[in-house]
Amino acid sequence: MNEVFTIAECAHRMGVSYQRVVQIINEGHLRTVRVGPTKRFVRIEKSDLENYMQMCGKSLETAK
Repeated sequence: MNEVFTIAECAHRMGVSYQRVVQIINEGHLRTVRVGPTKRFVRIEKSDLENYMQMCGKSLETAK
């Protein structure tokens, strides 16, 4: 698996709120994977975050 981020880490890197990232996920614009023994934890792969940022016209490096 690629490098993965929590929702909070994505929010920080994107410069938006935690709730905005949840909204983006719920709208189907950002793919998530569930991890852990019970698949309880949500993570976003770096490649998926980069693809979303590119779609928005931003780069992950400049959004930090």
